[in-house]
Amino acid sequence: MATAPTEGAAIVLAAGFSSRFGSDKRVAKLGTQTLLDKVCNIYAKVFDRVIVVLRTDDPLLSSSFDDNIEVVVTDRASEGMSQSLIAGINVAIDEPWVVVALADMPFVNESTLRMLKSELCKENGSIVRLTHANRFGNPVGFPRCYFEHLLTLTGDQGARQLFQNHNLRIVSLEVEDPGIHIDFDTPELLQRHTSNDLSGHSG
Repeated sequence: MATAPTEGAAIVLAAGFSSRFGSDKRVAKLGTQTLLDKVCNIYAKVFDRVIVVLRTDDPLLSSSFDDNIEVVVTDRASEGMSQSLIAGINVAIDEPWVVVALADMPFVNESTLRMLKSELCKENGSIVRLTHANRFGNPVGFPRCYFEHLLTLTGDQGARQLFQNHNLRIVSLEVEDPGIHIDFDTPELLQRHTSNDLSGHSG
């Protein structure tokens, strides 16, 4: 008997090479947790299914994740973020929607994710983009009707390529959450934000 689909899934793109960071930023520490663990734990609190995309030769494959976190691998990570996204979509293809998240954004509020999930569950067939202070941020929600588009992406821009298509149905969801803009490309950025009191961005 086939397993019943869950109520959507979150895909955490974590197969990058941290080239600008200078070391594997996924294992950089935020308090007692690694950056990737912190991100995964936030999404696991909200979504029934969390899919983490890693590389086939990834040292993190030996890591232990929570029960509702599923690890998927891609052997095409060197071709850009699009291939990590495609790997995640392929295993979530029967879900009604997915939320596409980045592994270096640990300060997205749990309440923001619940709002995003609620909007996607309305089944209006629209992509949901979060905004704060008049700027789009991450993660982004995609209903199943756009999976075919996601599977055609190439390069390192990920889903941003799609947003140039003016025929897309997109809903903007305004949130009071600067965490949708905070990612870490350098150790200096990580140190700057962790030295500030940003604990409120995790819940």
